[in-house]
Amino acid sequence: MNIFFDQLLKKAQHQSSNIFCEVWVDDVRTVITWADLLHRSLQFASFYRQNGAINGDIVCIILKHHPDIYPAFIGAMLAGAVPSFLPFPTPKQDKESYWSTHEKVFARTNAKLIVTYAELKEQIESRIVNLGASILDHADAHGVEPIMIGRNDLPPSSQLALLQHSSGTTGLKKGVMLTYDAITRQLTSYQQALNITHDTDVKIATWLPLYHDMGLIACFMLPFFSGYHILSIDAFDWTARPAKLFEIVETGRATHMWLPNFAFNHLVRAVPRRASHDLSSLQAIIDCSEPCKQESFDKFIERFSAFGVERTALQTCYAMAESVFAVSQSDTGKIPRSLWIDAPELRSSGVVRILNEPDAKADAIRVLSSGPPLDGIEIAILKDGAFMPDGRTGEVLLRGSFMFSGYFNDEETSKNSYHEQWYKTGDVGFMLDGEIYITGRLKDIIIVNGKNIHAHDIEETVNQVSGIKPGRAVAFGMYDEVVGSEKLIIVAERDGAHEDQEIITSLNSAITANFGITPSDIRLVAEGWLVKTTSGKIGRGENMTKYKQKT
Repeated sequence: MNIFFDQLLKKAQHQSSNIFCEVWVDDVRTVITWADLLHRSLQFASFYRQNGAINGDIVCIILKHHPDIYPAFIGAMLAGAVPSFLPFPTPKQDKESYWSTHEKVFARTNAKLIVTYAELKEQIESRIVNLGASILDHADAHGVEPIMIGRNDLPPSSQLALLQHSSGTTGLKKGVMLTYDAITRQLTSYQQALNITHDTDVKIATWLPLYHDMGLIACFMLPFFSGYHILSIDAFDWTARPAKLFEIVETGRATHMWLPNFAFNHLVRAVPRRASHDLSSLQAIIDCSEPCKQESFDKFIERFSAFGVERTALQTCYAMAESVFAVSQSDTGKIPRSLWIDAPELRSSGVVRILNEPDAKADAIRVLSSGPPLDGIEIAILKDGAFMPDGRTGEVLLRGSFMFSGYFNDEETSKNSYHEQWYKTGDVGFMLDGEIYITGRLKDIIIVNGKNIHAHDIEETVNQVSGIKPGRAVAFGMYDEVVGSEKLIIVAERDGAHEDQEIITSLNSAITANFGITPSDIRLVAEGWLVKTTSGKIGRGENMTKYKQKT
Protein backbone atom coordinates (compact mmCIF):
# COMPACT_ATOMS: atom_id res chain seq x y z
CA MET A 1 0.00 0.00 0.00
CA ASN A 2 1.36 3.43 -0.97
CA ILE A 3 -0.19 6.18 1.17
CA PHE A 4 1.84 8.87 -0.59
CA PHE A 5 -1.01 9.27 -3.11
CA ASP A 6 -3.87 9.15 -0.58
CA GLN A 7 -4.61 12.87 -0.55
CA LEU A 8 -4.62 13.09 -4.35
CA LEU A 9 -7.15 10.26 -4.67
CA LYS A 10 -9.25 11.44 -1.74
CA LYS A 11 -9.37 15.10 -2.76
CA ALA A 12 -9.98 14.37 -6.44
CA GLN A 13 -12.92 12.12 -5.55
CA HIS A 14 -14.56 13.90 -2.62
CA GLN A 15 -13.29 17.51 -2.78
CA SER A 16 -12.62 17.80 -6.48
CA SER A 17 -13.19 21.55 -6.67
CA ASN A 18 -10.78 22.33 -3.82
CA ILE A 19 -7.71 24.20 -4.99
CA PHE A 20 -4.40 22.38 -5.07
CA CYS A 21 -2.38 25.23 -6.55
CA GLU A 22 -2.58 28.74 -7.92
CA VAL A 23 0.18 29.44 -10.44
CA TRP A 24 1.13 32.93 -11.60
CA VAL A 25 2.98 33.24 -14.92
CA ASP A 26 3.54 36.81 -16.15
CA ASP A 27 0.73 37.97 -13.84
CA VAL A 28 -1.68 35.43 -15.36
CA ARG A 29 -3.19 33.27 -12.62
CA THR A 30 -4.07 29.63 -13.31
CA VAL A 31 -6.03 27.63 -10.75
CA ILE A 32 -5.41 23.89 -10.52
CA THR A 33 -8.01 21.93 -8.56
CA TRP A 34 -7.34 18.47 -7.17
CA ALA A 35 -9.52 17.04 -9.93
CA ASP A 36 -7.49 18.97 -12.50
CA LEU A 37 -4.24 17.69 -10.99
CA LEU A 38 -5.32 14.05 -11.16
CA HIS A 39 -6.72 14.33 -14.70
CA ARG A 40 -3.66 16.16 -16.04
CA SER A 41 -1.25 13.82 -14.20
CA LEU A 42 -2.96 10.79 -15.74
CA GLN A 43 -2.61 12.43 -19.16
CA PHE A 44 1.13 12.78 -18.59
CA ALA A 45 1.33 9.19 -17.34
CA SER A 46 -0.32 8.04 -20.56
CA PHE A 47 1.96 10.32 -22.59
CA TYR A 48 5.07 8.84 -20.96
CA ARG A 49 3.95 5.25 -21.50
CA GLN A 50 3.12 5.98 -25.12
CA ASN A 51 6.72 7.15 -25.49
CA GLY A 52 8.19 3.99 -24.03
CA ALA A 53 8.57 4.70 -20.31
CA ILE A 54 8.18 1.65 -18.08
CA ASN A 55 8.54 1.07 -14.33
CA GLY A 56 11.78 2.46 -12.94
CA ASP A 57 12.72 4.54 -16.00
CA ILE A 58 14.19 7.98 -15.30
CA VAL A 59 12.19 10.95 -16.59
CA CYS A 60 14.08 14.25 -16.51
CA ILE A 61 11.78 17.29 -16.39
CA ILE A 62 13.19 20.65 -17.50
CA LEU A 63 10.42 23.22 -17.50
CA LYS A 64 10.12 26.91 -16.82
CA HIS A 65 7.52 28.05 -14.32
CA HIS A 66 4.29 26.71 -15.77
CA PRO A 67 1.09 24.99 -14.57
CA ASP A 68 2.40 21.74 -16.13
CA ILE A 69 5.33 21.46 -13.70
CA TYR A 70 3.18 19.72 -11.10
CA PRO A 71 1.24 17.16 -13.19
CA ALA A 72 4.32 16.42 -15.33
CA PHE A 73 6.10 15.23 -12.18
CA ILE A 74 3.19 13.38 -10.55
CA GLY A 75 2.32 11.81 -13.91
CA ALA A 76 5.76 10.19 -14.09
CA MET A 77 5.22 8.71 -10.63
CA LEU A 78 1.76 7.38 -11.56
CA ALA A 79 3.31 5.75 -14.62
CA GLY A 80 5.79 3.96 -12.36
CA ALA A 81 8.71 6.03 -13.66
CA VAL A 82 11.18 8.03 -11.56
CA PRO A 83 10.99 11.80 -12.18
CA SER A 84 13.78 14.30 -11.60
CA PHE A 85 13.57 18.07 -11.99
CA LEU A 86 16.56 19.74 -13.63
CA PRO A 87 17.12 23.47 -14.21
CA PHE A 88 16.77 25.16 -17.57
CA PRO A 89 19.59 27.39 -18.91
CA THR A 90 19.45 31.10 -18.06
CA PRO A 91 21.36 34.11 -19.45
CA LYS A 92 23.34 34.43 -16.19
CA GLN A 93 24.73 30.90 -16.44
CA ASP A 94 27.82 29.86 -18.34
CA LYS A 95 26.33 28.06 -21.35
CA GLU A 96 29.17 25.62 -21.91
CA SER A 97 29.20 24.65 -18.24
CA TYR A 98 25.43 24.08 -18.30
CA TRP A 99 25.51 21.81 -21.34
CA SER A 100 28.60 19.92 -20.23
CA THR A 101 27.09 19.24 -16.80
CA HIS A 102 23.69 18.17 -18.08
CA GLU A 103 25.07 15.94 -20.79
CA LYS A 104 26.85 14.03 -18.00
CA VAL A 105 23.71 13.98 -15.85
CA PHE A 106 21.65 12.53 -18.72
CA ALA A 107 24.32 9.90 -19.31
CA ARG A 108 24.69 8.96 -15.64
CA THR A 109 20.96 8.64 -15.08
CA ASN A 110 20.46 6.84 -18.40
CA ALA A 111 17.37 9.00 -18.80
CA LYS A 112 14.57 7.40 -20.81
CA LEU A 113 12.65 10.65 -21.42
CA ILE A 114 13.50 14.35 -21.23
CA VAL A 115 10.39 16.51 -20.91
CA THR A 116 10.88 20.17 -21.74
CA TYR A 117 9.56 23.13 -23.76
CA ALA A 118 9.84 23.54 -27.52
CA GLU A 119 12.77 25.96 -27.59
CA LEU A 120 14.92 23.90 -25.24
CA LYS A 121 13.93 20.67 -27.02
CA GLU A 122 15.57 22.03 -30.17
CA GLN A 123 18.67 23.11 -28.24
CA ILE A 124 19.11 19.71 -26.59
CA GLU A 125 18.75 17.95 -29.94
CA SER A 126 21.39 20.19 -31.52
CA ARG A 127 23.79 20.32 -28.55
CA ILE A 128 23.94 16.71 -27.37
CA VAL A 129 24.61 13.85 -29.76
CA ASN A 130 24.02 10.17 -29.02
CA LEU A 131 21.75 11.15 -26.15
CA GLY A 132 19.85 7.88 -25.97
CA ALA A 133 16.74 9.55 -24.54
CA SER A 134 13.53 10.66 -26.21
CA ILE A 135 13.01 14.42 -25.93
CA LEU A 136 9.38 15.46 -25.49
CA ASP A 137 7.58 18.79 -25.61
CA HIS A 138 5.30 18.94 -22.56
CA ALA A 139 2.63 20.69 -24.64
CA ASP A 140 2.17 17.48 -26.65
CA ALA A 141 0.68 15.80 -23.57
CA HIS A 142 -2.42 17.99 -23.89
CA GLY A 143 -5.27 16.08 -25.45
CA VAL A 144 -3.77 12.66 -24.68
CA GLU A 145 -6.32 10.19 -23.33
CA PRO A 146 -5.65 9.70 -19.59
CA ILE A 147 -4.79 6.22 -18.42
CA MET A 148 -6.90 4.59 -15.73
CA ILE A 149 -5.03 3.73 -12.55
CA GLY A 150 -6.43 2.01 -9.47
CA ARG A 151 -4.84 1.63 -6.06
CA ASN A 152 -3.40 -1.73 -7.05
CA ASP A 153 -1.63 -0.06 -9.98
CA LEU A 154 0.27 2.44 -7.83
CA PRO A 155 4.01 1.89 -7.41
CA PRO A 156 4.92 0.07 -4.17
CA SER A 157 6.03 2.21 -1.23
CA SER A 158 9.48 0.61 -1.28
CA GLN A 159 10.11 1.73 -4.86
CA LEU A 160 12.37 4.61 -5.82
CA ALA A 161 10.08 7.64 -6.06
CA LEU A 162 12.32 10.38 -7.42
CA LEU A 163 15.84 11.63 -7.92
CA GLN A 164 16.70 14.92 -6.25
CA HIS A 165 19.82 16.38 -7.81
CA SER A 166 22.17 18.40 -5.64
CA SER A 167 22.68 22.06 -6.48
CA GLY A 168 26.17 21.32 -7.75
CA THR A 169 28.37 23.78 -5.83
CA THR A 170 31.25 21.40 -6.50
CA GLY A 171 31.56 18.72 -9.14
CA LEU A 172 28.89 16.83 -11.05
CA LYS A 173 25.36 16.96 -9.68
CA LYS A 174 24.57 13.82 -7.70
CA GLY A 175 21.19 12.11 -8.03
CA VAL A 176 19.87 11.55 -4.50
CA MET A 177 17.67 8.44 -4.51
CA LEU A 178 14.51 8.75 -2.39
CA THR A 179 11.90 6.02 -1.92
CA TYR A 180 8.19 6.58 -1.29
CA ASP A 181 8.70 5.14 2.21
CA ALA A 182 11.44 7.65 3.04
CA ILE A 183 9.43 10.59 1.68
CA THR A 184 6.28 9.54 3.55
CA ARG A 185 8.12 9.12 6.86
CA GLN A 186 9.86 12.48 6.42
CA LEU A 187 6.66 14.38 5.63
CA THR A 188 4.75 12.74 8.48
CA SER A 189 7.50 13.66 10.93
CA TYR A 190 7.84 17.17 9.52
CA GLN A 191 4.12 17.80 9.94
CA GLN A 192 4.50 16.98 13.64
CA ALA A 193 7.48 19.32 13.99
CA LEU A 194 5.53 22.13 12.32
CA ASN A 195 2.50 21.38 14.52
CA ILE A 196 0.22 20.94 11.51
CA THR A 197 -1.89 17.99 10.31
CA HIS A 198 -3.75 16.88 7.19
CA ASP A 199 -6.77 18.81 8.47
CA THR A 200 -4.94 22.07 9.14
CA ASP A 201 -5.75 24.96 6.80
CA VAL A 202 -2.26 25.55 5.38
CA LYS A 203 -1.46 27.77 2.42
CA ILE A 204 2.14 27.86 1.22
CA ALA A 205 3.42 30.87 -0.71
CA THR A 206 6.51 30.12 -2.77
CA TRP A 207 8.84 31.29 -5.50
CA LEU A 208 11.30 28.44 -4.98
CA PRO A 209 12.35 26.38 -8.03
CA LEU A 210 11.28 22.74 -7.90
CA TYR A 211 14.75 21.51 -8.89
CA HIS A 212 15.89 22.59 -5.41
CA ASP A 213 15.02 20.39 -2.41
CA MET A 214 13.35 23.20 -0.46
CA GLY A 215 11.06 23.98 -3.38
CA LEU A 216 10.43 20.34 -4.25
CA ILE A 217 9.78 18.90 -0.79
CA ALA A 218 8.55 21.76 1.42
CA CYS A 219 6.58 23.56 -1.28
CA PHE A 220 5.36 20.67 -3.47
CA MET A 221 5.65 17.21 -1.90
CA LEU A 222 4.47 18.38 1.55
CA PRO A 223 1.28 20.08 0.28
CA PHE A 224 0.67 17.21 -2.17
CA PHE A 225 0.98 14.61 0.59
CA SER A 226 -0.98 16.63 3.15
CA GLY A 227 -3.67 18.25 1.02
CA TYR A 228 -2.45 21.82 1.42
CA HIS A 229 -2.87 24.80 -0.91
CA ILE A 230 0.05 26.20 -2.95
CA LEU A 231 0.43 29.81 -4.11
CA SER A 232 3.28 29.80 -6.63
CA ILE A 233 5.17 32.50 -8.55
CA ASP A 234 8.21 32.32 -10.78
CA ALA A 235 11.65 32.67 -9.19
CA PHE A 236 12.74 35.18 -11.82
CA ASP A 237 9.61 37.26 -11.27
CA TRP A 238 10.35 37.27 -7.55
CA THR A 239 13.96 38.33 -8.09
CA ALA A 240 12.87 41.18 -10.34
CA ARG A 241 9.97 42.26 -8.10
CA PRO A 242 10.23 40.72 -4.61
CA ALA A 243 7.05 42.44 -3.41
CA LYS A 244 5.09 40.05 -5.66
CA LEU A 245 5.59 37.38 -2.98
CA PHE A 246 3.95 39.64 -0.42
CA GLU A 247 1.09 40.32 -2.82
CA ILE A 248 0.16 36.63 -3.07
CA VAL A 249 0.57 36.22 0.69
CA GLU A 250 -1.86 39.07 1.22
CA THR A 251 -4.46 38.08 -1.38
CA GLY A 252 -4.23 34.33 -0.70
CA ARG A 253 -3.85 34.62 3.09
CA ALA A 254 -0.80 32.37 3.05
CA THR A 255 0.22 30.76 6.33
CA HIS A 256 3.70 29.39 5.56
CA MET A 257 6.80 30.30 3.55
CA TRP A 258 10.22 28.74 3.23
CA LEU A 259 13.11 31.05 2.30
CA PRO A 260 16.88 30.72 2.04
CA ASN A 261 18.65 33.20 4.32
CA PHE A 262 19.65 35.55 1.50
CA ALA A 263 15.97 35.99 0.59
CA PHE A 264 15.23 37.68 3.93
CA ASN A 265 17.89 40.27 3.13
CA HIS A 266 16.75 40.64 -0.47
CA LEU A 267 13.19 41.39 0.62
CA VAL A 268 14.41 43.98 3.13
CA ARG A 269 16.50 45.74 0.48
CA ALA A 270 14.23 45.45 -2.52
CA VAL A 271 10.60 45.82 -1.38
CA PRO A 272 9.75 49.48 -2.02
CA ARG A 273 9.59 51.65 1.11
CA ARG A 274 6.23 52.99 0.03
CA ALA A 275 4.78 49.47 -0.15
CA SER A 276 2.26 48.22 2.38
CA HIS A 277 1.04 44.64 2.64
CA ASP A 278 -0.98 42.69 5.19
CA LEU A 279 1.21 39.71 6.14
CA SER A 280 -0.56 38.94 9.40
CA SER A 281 -1.76 35.54 8.09
CA LEU A 282 1.81 34.17 8.11
CA GLN A 283 2.29 31.71 10.94
CA ALA A 284 5.78 30.56 9.92
CA ILE A 285 8.48 32.04 7.70
CA ILE A 286 11.14 29.34 7.77
CA ASP A 287 14.81 30.12 7.14
CA CYS A 288 16.53 27.18 5.49
CA SER A 289 19.16 26.08 2.92
CA GLU A 290 21.96 28.34 4.22
CA PRO A 291 23.32 29.02 7.72
CA CYS A 292 20.50 30.93 9.43
CA LYS A 293 21.48 34.40 10.59
CA GLN A 294 19.98 36.32 13.50
CA GLU A 295 21.00 39.57 11.80
CA SER A 296 18.74 38.70 8.86
CA PHE A 297 15.81 38.08 11.22
CA ASP A 298 16.44 41.34 13.04
CA LYS A 299 16.44 43.35 9.82
CA PHE A 300 13.34 41.56 8.55
CA ILE A 301 11.33 42.27 11.70
CA GLU A 302 12.48 45.87 11.85
CA ARG A 303 11.38 46.36 8.25
CA PHE A 304 8.16 44.32 8.14
CA SER A 305 6.68 44.20 11.65
CA ALA A 306 4.44 47.05 10.49
CA PHE A 307 3.08 44.60 7.89
CA GLY A 308 1.87 42.31 10.67
CA VAL A 309 4.85 39.93 10.82
CA GLU A 310 5.34 38.59 14.33
CA ARG A 311 8.84 37.78 15.58
CA THR A 312 7.63 34.31 16.56
CA ALA A 313 6.79 33.64 12.91
CA LEU A 314 10.50 33.67 11.99
CA GLN A 315 11.65 30.07 12.26
CA THR A 316 14.71 28.00 11.34
CA CYS A 317 15.26 24.64 9.71
CA TYR A 318 18.28 22.49 8.86
CA ALA A 319 17.67 20.38 5.79
CA MET A 320 19.24 18.49 2.90
CA ALA A 321 18.18 16.26 0.04
CA GLU A 322 19.89 13.21 1.58
CA SER A 323 17.38 13.25 4.46
CA VAL A 324 14.54 14.00 1.99
CA PHE A 325 14.41 17.50 3.47
CA ALA A 326 14.19 18.62 7.12
CA VAL A 327 16.68 17.31 9.67
CA SER A 328 15.63 19.75 12.37
CA GLN A 329 13.01 22.43 12.88
CA SER A 330 12.74 25.17 15.48
CA ASP A 331 9.69 25.12 17.74
CA THR A 332 6.95 26.97 15.89
CA GLY A 333 5.44 29.79 17.91
CA LYS A 334 8.66 30.32 19.86
CA ILE A 335 11.62 32.55 19.04
CA PRO A 336 14.64 30.39 18.01
CA ARG A 337 17.55 30.53 20.44
CA SER A 338 20.44 32.81 19.49
CA LEU A 339 23.92 32.71 21.05
CA TRP A 340 26.99 34.92 21.12
CA ILE A 341 30.13 32.73 21.02
CA ASP A 342 33.80 33.46 21.55
CA ALA A 343 35.17 33.41 17.99
CA PRO A 344 38.93 32.81 18.62
CA GLU A 345 38.21 29.86 20.91
CA LEU A 346 35.76 28.36 18.44
CA ARG A 347 38.27 28.63 15.59
CA SER A 348 41.28 27.39 17.53
CA SER A 349 39.79 24.55 19.60
CA GLY A 350 36.22 24.04 18.43
CA VAL A 351 34.96 24.74 21.94
CA VAL A 352 31.73 26.72 22.24
CA ARG A 353 32.14 29.38 24.93
CA ILE A 354 28.95 31.39 25.29
CA LEU A 355 29.28 35.11 25.94
CA ASN A 356 26.83 37.49 27.48
CA GLU A 357 25.45 39.81 24.82
CA PRO A 358 27.00 42.96 26.35
CA ASP A 359 30.39 41.23 26.09
CA ALA A 360 29.91 40.42 22.40
CA LYS A 361 32.57 42.56 20.74
CA ALA A 362 34.52 42.15 17.49
CA ASP A 363 35.86 38.73 18.54
CA ALA A 364 32.43 37.13 18.84
CA ILE A 365 30.12 35.44 16.39
CA ARG A 366 26.38 35.04 16.69
CA VAL A 367 24.82 31.66 15.90
CA LEU A 368 21.16 30.79 15.53
CA SER A 369 19.70 27.43 16.52
CA SER A 370 18.12 25.32 13.79
CA GLY A 371 16.02 23.56 16.41
CA PRO A 372 15.84 19.97 17.64
CA PRO A 373 16.01 17.02 15.25
CA LEU A 374 12.79 15.61 13.84
CA ASP A 375 11.38 12.38 15.21
CA GLY A 376 12.99 9.58 13.26
CA ILE A 377 16.45 11.06 12.85
CA GLU A 378 19.57 11.31 15.02
CA ILE A 379 22.40 13.84 14.88
CA ALA A 380 25.99 13.28 15.99
CA ILE A 381 29.09 15.50 15.83
CA LEU A 382 32.39 13.93 14.70
CA LYS A 383 35.89 15.42 14.89
CA ASP A 384 39.16 13.61 14.22
CA GLY A 385 37.38 10.26 14.33
CA ALA A 386 35.79 10.87 17.74
CA PHE A 387 32.21 11.75 18.63
CA MET A 388 31.94 15.13 20.32
CA PRO A 389 29.86 16.05 23.39
CA ASP A 390 27.54 19.06 23.57
CA GLY A 391 29.27 22.38 22.93
CA ARG A 392 32.03 21.02 20.68
CA THR A 393 32.12 21.58 16.93
CA GLY A 394 32.76 19.00 14.26
CA GLU A 395 31.19 17.45 11.18
CA VAL A 396 27.45 16.88 11.45
CA LEU A 397 26.47 13.20 11.00
CA LEU A 398 22.97 11.79 10.48
CA ARG A 399 21.13 8.50 10.65
CA GLY A 400 17.45 7.72 10.72
CA SER A 401 14.33 6.31 9.15
CA PHE A 402 14.04 8.71 6.20
CA MET A 403 17.56 8.84 4.81
CA PHE A 404 18.29 8.49 1.11
CA SER A 405 19.13 5.21 -0.62
CA GLY A 406 22.42 6.40 -2.08
CA TYR A 407 23.49 8.37 -5.15
CA PHE A 408 22.16 7.06 -8.44
CA ASN A 409 24.76 5.03 -10.38
CA ASP A 410 27.54 6.20 -8.04
CA GLU A 411 28.31 3.44 -5.56
CA GLU A 412 31.75 4.79 -4.67
CA THR A 413 30.45 8.23 -3.64
CA SER A 414 27.55 6.61 -1.80
CA LYS A 415 29.91 4.36 0.17
CA ASN A 416 32.35 7.16 0.97
CA SER A 417 29.53 9.34 2.29
CA TYR A 418 29.25 7.27 5.46
CA HIS A 419 31.18 6.91 8.70
CA GLU A 420 30.08 3.51 9.93
CA GLN A 421 26.26 3.81 9.71
CA TRP A 422 26.28 7.63 9.90
CA TYR A 423 25.87 9.87 6.86
CA LYS A 424 28.58 12.54 6.68
CA THR A 425 26.90 15.83 5.77
CA GLY A 426 30.04 17.92 5.21
CA ASP A 427 28.47 20.59 7.43
CA VAL A 428 30.17 21.87 10.57
CA GLY A 429 28.17 22.54 13.71
CA PHE A 430 27.50 21.63 17.32
CA MET A 431 24.70 20.33 19.52
CA LEU A 432 23.61 22.18 22.64
CA ASP A 433 20.62 21.39 24.85
CA GLY A 434 19.17 19.11 22.20
CA GLU A 435 19.34 21.63 19.35
CA ILE A 436 21.64 21.83 16.31
CA TYR A 437 23.66 24.91 15.36
CA ILE A 438 25.31 25.04 11.93
CA THR A 439 28.50 27.09 11.65
CA GLY A 440 29.77 26.28 8.15
CA ARG A 441 30.98 23.67 5.67
CA LEU A 442 34.07 21.48 5.94
CA LYS A 443 35.08 22.27 2.37
CA ASP A 444 34.50 25.98 3.00
CA ILE A 445 37.10 26.20 5.75
CA ILE A 446 40.14 28.27 4.79
CA ILE A 447 43.27 27.57 6.85
CA VAL A 448 45.61 30.56 6.89
CA ASN A 449 48.76 30.02 8.98
CA GLY A 450 46.98 27.51 11.20
CA LYS A 451 43.86 29.63 11.70
CA ASN A 452 40.58 28.03 10.59
CA ILE A 453 38.16 30.50 9.01
CA HIS A 454 34.80 29.76 7.41
CA ALA A 455 34.51 31.18 3.92
CA HIS A 456 30.91 32.27 4.51
CA ASP A 457 32.05 34.36 7.53
CA ILE A 458 34.50 36.18 5.26
CA GLU A 459 31.82 36.65 2.61
CA GLU A 460 29.36 38.01 5.16
CA THR A 461 31.92 40.63 6.21
CA VAL A 462 32.70 41.51 2.59
CA ASN A 463 29.01 41.97 1.82
CA GLN A 464 28.74 44.65 4.52
CA VAL A 465 31.38 46.86 2.90
CA SER A 466 30.15 49.87 0.91
CA GLY A 467 30.77 49.48 -2.79
CA ILE A 468 30.20 45.70 -2.89
CA LYS A 469 27.03 44.38 -4.50
CA PRO A 470 25.26 42.52 -1.65
CA GLY A 471 25.36 38.75 -1.95
CA ARG A 472 27.90 38.84 -4.79
CA ALA A 473 31.19 37.94 -3.12
CA VAL A 474 33.17 34.74 -2.81
CA ALA A 475 36.12 33.81 -0.58
CA PHE A 476 38.36 30.78 -0.99
CA GLY A 477 41.79 29.54 -0.05
CA MET A 478 44.62 28.70 -2.45
CA TYR A 479 47.63 26.75 -1.25
CA ASP A 480 50.89 28.71 -1.34
CA GLU A 481 53.90 26.40 -1.54
CA VAL A 482 56.26 29.19 -0.46
CA VAL A 483 54.61 29.76 2.93
CA GLY A 484 53.16 26.23 3.26
CA SER A 485 49.67 27.45 3.97
CA GLU A 486 46.60 28.69 2.19
CA LYS A 487 46.27 32.31 1.15
CA LEU A 488 42.94 34.11 1.28
CA ILE A 489 41.45 35.19 -2.04
CA ILE A 490 38.38 37.41 -2.30
CA VAL A 491 36.46 38.07 -5.50
CA ALA A 492 33.58 40.55 -5.28
CA GLU A 493 31.33 42.40 -7.68
CA ARG A 494 31.44 46.20 -7.34
CA ASP A 495 28.24 48.24 -7.37
CA GLY A 496 29.76 51.10 -9.36
CA ALA A 497 29.24 53.75 -6.69
CA HIS A 498 32.76 53.79 -5.20
CA GLU A 499 36.38 53.87 -6.34
CA ASP A 500 38.16 50.51 -6.41
CA GLN A 501 40.98 51.58 -4.12
CA GLU A 502 38.51 52.88 -1.57
CA ILE A 503 36.68 49.54 -1.58
CA ILE A 504 39.90 47.53 -1.31
CA THR A 505 41.11 49.63 1.63
CA SER A 506 37.79 49.15 3.43
CA LEU A 507 37.82 45.40 2.74
CA ASN A 508 41.36 44.98 4.04
CA SER A 509 40.48 46.87 7.21
CA ALA A 510 37.29 44.86 7.81
CA ILE A 511 38.94 41.47 7.24
CA THR A 512 41.95 42.31 9.40
CA ALA A 513 39.76 43.65 12.22
CA ASN A 514 37.38 40.68 12.24
CA PHE A 515 39.73 37.78 11.48
CA GLY A 516 43.27 38.94 12.17
CA ILE A 517 44.49 38.13 8.66
CA THR A 518 45.10 40.08 5.46
CA PRO A 519 43.77 38.87 2.11
CA SER A 520 46.47 37.94 -0.40
CA ASP A 521 44.34 39.20 -3.27
CA ILE A 522 41.11 41.18 -3.56
CA ARG A 523 39.71 41.03 -7.05
CA LEU A 524 36.91 43.50 -7.86
CA VAL A 525 34.86 42.46 -10.87
CA ALA A 526 31.89 43.71 -12.86
CA GLU A 527 28.30 42.72 -12.10
CA GLY A 528 27.50 39.26 -13.42
CA TRP A 529 31.10 37.97 -13.26
CA LEU A 530 30.55 35.51 -10.40
CA VAL A 531 29.15 32.06 -11.11
CA LYS A 532 26.15 30.95 -9.05
CA THR A 533 24.54 27.53 -8.87
CA THR A 534 21.01 26.84 -10.03
CA SER A 535 19.81 27.22 -6.42
CA GLY A 536 21.32 30.70 -6.17
CA LYS A 537 24.38 29.78 -4.12
CA ILE A 538 27.88 30.98 -4.92
CA GLY A 539 29.67 28.21 -6.79
CA ARG A 540 32.93 28.36 -4.86
CA GLY A 541 34.81 25.77 -6.90
CA GLU A 542 33.71 27.20 -10.25
CA ASN A 543 34.68 30.72 -9.22
CA MET A 544 38.07 29.54 -8.01
CA THR A 545 38.63 27.93 -11.41
CA LYS A 546 37.49 31.09 -13.18
CA TYR A 547 39.79 33.19 -10.98
CA LYS A 548 42.78 31.00 -11.85
CA GLN A 549 41.99 31.24 -15.56
CA LYS A 550 41.80 35.02 -15.37
CA THR A 551 44.99 35.41 -13.31
